[in-house]
Amino acid sequence: MNRTVSLVSLTLILLLAAGSANADCSAPAKPGVRICTPTANSTVVYEPEISVNSTAEAGTHITGFYIYDNGKVRYHSSPGQTGINLYDATILDGTHHVTVKAWDSAGHVLEAETTFTVVGQGFPFCSTPSKPGINFCMPPSGAIVGVEMPVGAAAKGDSTIKTLSVFVDGKLATSDNTNAFATGVNTKKQGPHTISWVALDTTGHTFKASRQITASYTYDLYGCPTKGNGPCSPGFNNTSPAPDSYVGTSFTLKADIKDNPEPIKEMKAYIDGTLVATSSGPTMLHPISNAPHGTHILTFWASDTKGVIYRVQYNIDIDVSH
Repeated sequence: MNRTVSLVSLTLILLLAAGSANADCSAPAKPGVRICTPTANSTVVYEPEISVNSTAEAGTHITGFYIYDNGKVRYHSSPGQTGINLYDATILDGTHHVTVKAWDSAGHVLEAETTFTVVGQGFPFCSTPSKPGINFCMPPSGAIVGVEMPVGAAAKGDSTIKTLSVFVDGKLATSDNTNAFATGVNTKKQGPHTISWVALDTTGHTFKASRQITASYTYDLYGCPTKGNGPCSPGFNNTSPAPDSYVGTSFTLKADIKDNPEPIKEMKAYIDGTLVATSSGPTMLHPISNAPHGTHILTFWASDTKGVIYRVQYNIDIDVSH
């Protein structure tokens, strides 16, 4: 199966991005492996950070470790490395069982494991359907994406697929001579849009799959509608707590929107799906107390007087020992 990827964010899916070898997660006091984040049974937004560290048996030293995701090796440490903050763009949406195995110089195996669920824009590539038709898997129904959105599909015909094409609101976006590919399309406007895939096989049979996807101007920390023809700095210019940071059960939410073409009408903050703070302008400064323990998704959302949506979303670690 051939795949074409033209959007930068989709290209990242194929790359392994590892953080510093010096993990934020401190080494455990006793011999063993420690996984600080994500916490067990948490739901986190794509792209997840896996923070681990290890301690060897007395009189030995750690010679290296492996990180396994659903039984597949995701990372192999350098000799003598004990921990890491790992950002792996191939850990896509879905449930993940992560196991970390470390070895010391005496040959002892030290191990820890955790299970968590990833949501967001870590869409997996599409598998070819077993029967003639189209598997339209990226993005899934109900997804909220940016106006430049990743799309992907795979098709099976009554004979070999000749062309596979994607349409935005009835207009051809791109086409390829393959049975499966992923790319990026730009809806240019926020709101609901109809994305359609059309496949044609060599015997002339046509297959079609469509769905409505909601697009907003910002889904991450970068990009906002421009003023006139000039460039624009990020809509959410400053937010706190920072992505993947460790905080206590009490902390202060801070947010600031810059260069918005129209006045900001309202701003909201959520921990997972729970509304925890509101503001009537382009800034937010709100104390939080009794926040839930564990790794959670922090979302800042805002709307201007013309209905333009600004949205950022990332993981934070609340009352997590590290």
